[in-house]
Amino acid sequence: MPNNSKHQRTGTPSKESPKAKKSKPDKHDKVEGHKMAAPTDVNTAGARRTLSMEVQSEEISPPWFVSFEHRLEQRFDGLTRSLDDIGFRLVEHDEKLKALDFDSQNMKADIAKLQHEKELLAAKLDDIENRNRRNNLVFYGIPEMDKEDCSVSMKDMLTDFVGVDPSVLSHIDRCHRTPTFRRPAHNQQDKPRIIHMGFSSYTSREAVRKACMNKFKMEQFKGKKIFVSEDFSKRVMDMRKKKIQREGKKPFFSYPDIIRYRDSDGKVVTV
Repeated sequence: MPNNSKHQRTGTPSKESPKAKKSKPDKHDKVEGHKMAAPTDVNTAGARRTLSMEVQSEEISPPWFVSFEHRLEQRFDGLTRSLDDIGFRLVEHDEKLKALDFDSQNMKADIAKLQHEKELLAAKLDDIENRNRRNNLVFYGIPEMDKEDCSVSMKDMLTDFVGVDPSVLSHIDRCHRTPTFRRPAHNQQDKPRIIHMGFSSYTSREAVRKACMNKFKMEQFKGKKIFVSEDFSKRVMDMRKKKIQREGKKPFFSYPDIIRYRDSDGKVVTV
C-alpha cells in the first residue's frame, strides 16, 4: 500500500498507461519505409551525377571548342533563316508563274482569235481582188516579137486564128504583157511573157475564152502550144497548185480554188 501511494504522489506513469507505453516500429513498416525512400535517393543521386558531369564537361571543354560551337550554332541559325527566305521566295515565284501561265493562256486565245480574223480578212480581200479580175483572161505561150503592139497582134490572132467575131473584140479594154518591160537578155529562146487581156463585159470574155479553149486544144499557133485561163489572185493560184500536186492531175477547169479533172474512167472529179 505505501508503494502505491508513492507512485500516485510522484505521478510516475504506470506500465499500462498510454504515455508510458511506447509504440515499437514493426519490421514490415521499416521495410516499406526503406522502399519508399529508395526512388527519391536514386533520382537525387542521378541528378547529382549529371550536374557533376556537366560541371566537369564545362570545366574540361577548352575555349576554342566553346568558340567553335558558338560559331557553328550561328551558322546553323543563318542557314535556317536562309532556307526560310528561300521557301518564301519559292512561294512567290510559284504564284508569279501561275499568273504568267494564266496570262499566256489568254494570249494564246487572243492570238488564235486574231489569226482567225486575219484569215477572214485575207479571204475577203482575196474575194474582192478576184471579182476585180473577173473580166480578165491570161494567155500563155504567145510568141513575143520585137517592137510589137500587143493589143493589135492579139486582136489579129483572135480574129484570124481563133475566128472570134470582131464585134466581140470591141469590148477589149486593155491588153499587155506581164511584166510590162522586157528582160535585157531576152531572145527567142526565152519563155515569152504572159498576156493579160481585160474586157468590159463578162459575156464577151466568156465568148473569147471558150473559142480559144476549143481552138488551142486542136491546133498550135505558129508551131507553139498556147493556153488561156481565167485571171486569179496569187493566193488562189497557190491553192490550185497545191491541190493539183496533191491530186496529181491536170485540171481542165477551176474556179477559184476548186479544180475539176477527168479520172481514168472519164468521170469528172471536183476537188
